[in-house]
Amino acid sequence: MAYLKVEIGDLKQQIYELCDAEVFIGRNPSCQICLDSCVVMRRQAVVIRGHADVMRGPIVSGMPRVTRILTGDGTHHLLDLDSKTGTFLNGERLSCLKSRELRDGDLIQIAETTFSFHQETPPQ
Repeated sequence: MAYLKVEIGDLKQQIYELCDAEVFIGRNPSCQICLDSCVVMRRQAVVIRGHADVMRGPIVSGMPRVTRILTGDGTHHLLDLDSKTGTFLNGERLSCLKSRELRDGDLIQIAETTFSFHQETPPQ
């Protein structure tokens, strides 16, 4: 099972298994990965199991409505959810609502937190 490991930040060494089809990262306590930072959006980004085709819809409650069409092809993709502060993959800012495939060892930066992505089961 794939996972994210915190490399830099308050939660350093914390491991998050990517069990769900969608794992949300943000400030909102409902996110599977909750970051306590005023510069992180309520829902900043999402890691999606499978490929994601994304369509932007109307803004609802101040957040863009996003439709994701998932395919279970065994990959994981990272998607920035139109955040103001940006989500970075290996130092490159992601384009809004365009998913990028994750590869083993990739680094994801959101505000002052950096995660590494791993394809295999985390060590016990």
